[in-house]
Amino acid sequence: MMEDMIAKILAQRKDLTREQVESLIAEKKHEAQDLLSDEGAARLVAEELLVETEPVAVPSMMIRDLVAGLNNVTLTGKISSWEPPKDFVRQDGTTGRIVRIVLADETGKIGCAIWDDKVDSIPKDSDLTGKSVSIRHAYTRAGLSGEVELSAGERSEITITPEPGTVDVATITPIRDIKEPVIELNVFGIIHSKPRFYEFDRNGQKGSVIRTVLADSTGSIPLVAWNDKAEELRNLKRGDLVTLQWSRLRRDNLGRLEIHLENRSKVTLLEKPPEGFELPEIKVHKISELKSNLPTANIVARVVGLSETQKVQRKSGEKVSISRLLVGDETGIVSVSLWDDKAELSSQLKIGDILQIEDAVPALRLGQISLNVGRTASLQKVEETSEPVDVKITKITEAGSDSELLALEGEIVGQPEMREVTTAKGEKIQVTSTRIRDATGEARVSFWRSHATEAGRLQPGTKVRAYGLLPRPGLTGDTEFNTVQASKIEVLGRARSDRPSSDEIRQFITLKENEQVWVSAIILDAAEDATLASVCAQCEQPLAPSDDHLACPNHGAQTEATWLLTLHMRLDDGTDTIIARVQTKDPQSLIGKSVISAQKEILAKKTSTVALPIDATGKLAGMRIEAYAVTRCDPQTGKLVLHTEKVLLQE
Repeated sequence: MMEDMIAKILAQRKDLTREQVESLIAEKKHEAQDLLSDEGAARLVAEELLVETEPVAVPSMMIRDLVAGLNNVTLTGKISSWEPPKDFVRQDGTTGRIVRIVLADETGKIGCAIWDDKVDSIPKDSDLTGKSVSIRHAYTRAGLSGEVELSAGERSEITITPEPGTVDVATITPIRDIKEPVIELNVFGIIHSKPRFYEFDRNGQKGSVIRTVLADSTGSIPLVAWNDKAEELRNLKRGDLVTLQWSRLRRDNLGRLEIHLENRSKVTLLEKPPEGFELPEIKVHKISELKSNLPTANIVARVVGLSETQKVQRKSGEKVSISRLLVGDETGIVSVSLWDDKAELSSQLKIGDILQIEDAVPALRLGQISLNVGRTASLQKVEETSEPVDVKITKITEAGSDSELLALEGEIVGQPEMREVTTAKGEKIQVTSTRIRDATGEARVSFWRSHATEAGRLQPGTKVRAYGLLPRPGLTGDTEFNTVQASKIEVLGRARSDRPSSDEIRQFITLKENEQVWVSAIILDAAEDATLASVCAQCEQPLAPSDDHLACPNHGAQTEATWLLTLHMRLDDGTDTIIARVQTKDPQSLIGKSVISAQKEILAKKTSTVALPIDATGKLAGMRIEAYAVTRCDPQTGKLVLHTEKVLLQE
């Protein structure tokens, strides 16, 4: 076959010798790195020498078979989307033109760029969507995102059918299956967060953007529309059902995927989901489930620490508000950054509030997972939850040096030491270090900046609970703990065996939150919620009685139980009335022989807790007591409550 082609060339080009033709063929094969056959190279030489040859049909390829680096590609498909022609200036100053289309066949989709004079092959003032197109002598290359692109250049031939074809129903990609590379993206979902529209001025160029979150039954992903498309979607609202066609994938500055809508993108509002698609049930995450690769996260947690609102400057020069708080659930504690309008809400929050946070963005900050609550996220206080939101208290020996933020509870051991240190930036700050001991062990804890003064007033023997401690390996290999900006120190009380002097007694009207005080008052009444529980002497966890032993979930079998009495009293000291929550391991001092019958009931029923009858506590009304307690604010009522550790009946 090559000999026939050489003969045709020599017959039509009398000015060439056979040796010259063979040299041209060898050079063409070398340029193609020997990927061309002898016949193929000879045919290309003939075409360049304008020698007429019989056309050879080039088989049409399927999109799934295309790879980067192919030449002389023939492809037939339907146009699923397109962009109008654009002019551009090359680096050498010449002007070019380009039309971008997306072709589809039964095996997939591919982006195609049509260049310069070949743009004239595209009908003007016509919607190309759905039309069939055949492209010959095209080539492929790798796009910026790694996907294969088709290009139609000077040698290409483009044929478009005059009648539009039928557009196949776009394949909808579940959000959990979205991944790079992708030519174009078709997605269904519900607008899950309130769309935020705002305008900006960047280097003198004005623009606008809408940001929201799209969710389906498989997950959620940020959705962004710019300029004209943002104006088009300005009335989009939370709860709208939409399908997105011809959208693109981008990554934000943290590397997470976002859907971006371009001018050619199409957004369709729906009244109901497409057939076979369900509305999402939004997952509520536990704090221990938060990962930096989650697009968004939703949590219900209790506020355990607050910081003041600050003004910071972004790289763009814009000044914004930020406030940080700590929230916790039964699995852990996490730092939450409130931005912009959300930062102003922090002034309305207090310790103990339960928050529902939706569409927050997890991030890895200083090696720790944190949450960013910005424009597209929602935050609201929750008055009631289906399950109680308790915050996990970690035992000292259970805390690893690489743990997330946590809470410790224990007794101050030794006198706190305050010192001044200089940071790497030259800033001088105060830090107070002490040791805290619980039932499992002892550890060094350092309280920084605003917490240093508060910790410096703590006396040995004081029982405290500290929220938002960051564990780190110490110099001796042991785990040490440090406070962060929004950490919270809560004083639980201090064990005392002696009775107070008269000058130690405080009046109710003078009490403030988080004080350790002695009070003297009359019991007006005792509530009907008194209980007696069998607990572990080490960790105060309920013990489950069985036939031959008592079992603690933390410390195993116990030879005997510690009996814990819990009840509420309403007290009056002449200046005010106040509720006292009493917990004592000396129940006999308050309810006498009633303890014996309650203990028998616990053992007989093989339960850990029993409710006491009203006649067991009713006799307390009218009696005078002295109590050592810590004042706390009830998150529901906002009133002070006395949390007592020691109650002494006065004769």
